Amino acid sequence: MNIVIDAFGGDNAPLEVIKGSIDAQKDFGVDVTLVGDEEKIKKCAQENGLDITALHIKHADTVIEICEEPTSMNRKPGREPHWRSTSRRPAGSTCHPCLISTNSRQSCNRSSRQNI
Repeated sequence: MNIVIDAFGGDNAPLEVIKGSIDAQKDFGVDVTLVGDEEKIKKCAQENGLDITALHIKHADTVIEICEEPTSMNRKPGREPHWRSTSRRPAGSTCHPCLISTNSRQSCNRSSRQNI
């Protein structure tokens, strides 16, 4: 099973997400793909002495802010949303990867959008 994780979608990201991904790979023997800025992921791992050679990284430079509607990415020309690009089944694969976002907030109301 390949578990795809938003490397920047949680508190203390990407460090804690990388640590958890390494643990999941070791403890459960699953493939883990981190999605996000590849350079920042590798830099964070290096600065903290973490071996990420067993993890896969899917570079994504597009950011969907916490209060932005995820479907707004469909309206931006030339940009493919992460969920679409990471949910494709690899050739010969028998199952779809699982996408996990570590962000606990699902959406913001209009008044909080104005305060940001």
